[in-house]
Amino acid sequence: MFFLALCLMGCFASRNSEYSVRVPIARFSFKPNVDENVYQMIDTASFYFTEAINGQYMRDGNDGKPRDIRLRKGGLKFYADGKVGSFNQTDLLDVSSFDSKKAIMGLYSLNKKGFFIAFASHSPQAGVIIIKKTILSKGDTLIVKNDSYEYKYLRKKLPNQLLVFKPDW
Repeated sequence: MFFLALCLMGCFASRNSEYSVRVPIARFSFKPNVDENVYQMIDTASFYFTEAINGQYMRDGNDGKPRDIRLRKGGLKFYADGKVGSFNQTDLLDVSSFDSKKAIMGLYSLNKKGFFIAFASHSPQAGVIIIKKTILSKGDTLIVKNDSYEYKYLRKKLPNQLLVFKPDW
């Protein structure tokens, strides 16, 4: 019974006050970053805005109409200790839009095999899944790849008043 309960618990995820999925860090296939060299590639005082997906700036929305993905101002925020948040939409004039509780939980790590990022996602059919991607850093640009997609992000330094949030994972 204990093992059955343990297996079933693996299908569930907790959610925070913003209904974002939170899972134990042990569920990721790698440990959070400890290599100080990673800070030559990323800046924890910046936000990396989504610039393109598979080289395209326009994506079809839920209604089938094309949308410029840059207008949503989504992207990545790297934190210390190997944590990263993926935001769907931000506003530089609204401090609360950078609250890490609104982000998709993630980790990053630089090791001998490369520079990786992974995010926790929840599906009613599959339970919690961890999506791992590779990162290439080229100056102020990050290229994040998985098997199907290539995301391009551009770095923008954030003002200090937007750097007040710590990740809740």
